[in-house]
Amino acid sequence: ADFCNIYKSDEMKIHLSDIFQENKLDFDDFLLTKVIQLKEILNERIGCIISGPSCSGKSVIWAMLRASTMKAGTTVKIEVLSPKAMAKEDLLGGLDRDTREWKDGVLISAARNAATSDSKYWIVCDGDIDPEWVEGLNSVL
Repeated sequence: ADFCNIYKSDEMKIHLSDIFQENKLDFDDFLLTKVIQLKEILNERIGCIISGPSCSGKSVIWAMLRASTMKAGTTVKIEVLSPKAMAKEDLLGGLDRDTREWKDGVLISAARNAATSDSKYWIVCDGDIDPEWVEGLNSVL
């Protein structure tokens, strides 16, 4: 089935219901709405931020969208990063002080991988939003 059209029918609800059941998660209309909203945003934008309090379902929403995308026949490669777990230079990259050569950081490397990938590619920055790494993310996007 065409992935874009699957989200415009009751087939979407059945599809996601199956995925939620496979993952032993409760399925409700709120989560269905959020997954559909994320899909619509990603159809229009190169990136987005899913924000909310801890344990509010943010990771579940993107993981279920990825699972349903893959079940519909579209491969989605994913890299999950924890930006606050590393120094800004490790995340974004920088110049080597001795050789003056640029060394890509984890986020930049992931962006290069995404740019050269033949399939959909998501880079998920999981954790608290910090102005320091969001500024770098904005530059990458």
